[in-house]
Amino acid sequence: MAFNDFPSNLFVTVAQTSEELQLGGFTVDQAIDLKHVVLTMYKHGAAAGSERFKIKIYGSPTYSGSAMATSDWVTLASFSTSTYWIGRVRFDFSSQVPLGPTNKVYLSLAHENYTENLTTFYVGCPLDWPIALNTQATTGLASAIVALVGYE
Repeated sequence: MAFNDFPSNLFVTVAQTSEELQLGGFTVDQAIDLKHVVLTMYKHGAAAGSERFKIKIYGSPTYSGSAMATSDWVTLASFSTSTYWIGRVRFDFSSQVPLGPTNKVYLSLAHENYTENLTTFYVGCPLDWPIALNTQATTGLASAIVALVGYE
C-alpha cells in the first residue's frame, strides 16, 4: 500500500497580540449540542507561562457583535511545557451550545497575557489541507483544523 509523503511545509495562521485569531467557518451534519472544540495548535519559542486562550463562536463571518458562546479559558502551560509544540487542545463550554446543519458558525481564538514576536515566541493554528493559498485564483485562508464535539 502506497502512502503520500507528509507535506514538507506547515501553513500556520499566527495569533496577533491585539486581536482574536479568526479560525474559519464551520457547519455540522446534524443538530448537536456542542460541548467541546478540539483545536490543533502550534507553539514556537519559550512562553512566559501565563498565556490563556479561549474559543469564541460567532454567527457572522465578520466576527462582529457579541459572541454566541465562549469557552472556558485554557492556560498555555497546561498543555505545552516544551519550546516547540504541535498538538490538539480541548476547549470546554460550561453550557451546551445548540448547533444545526443549516447554521454556519465562525470560530475565533481569543487570548490574554499573550504577546507575539515572530522571532522568539508565537502561537498559531495549522491550516487544514489541502490549503488554498492566497493567489490570484483564491481568496482567504483555509480554516484551522477543528473538531466540534457534542453530546450524544
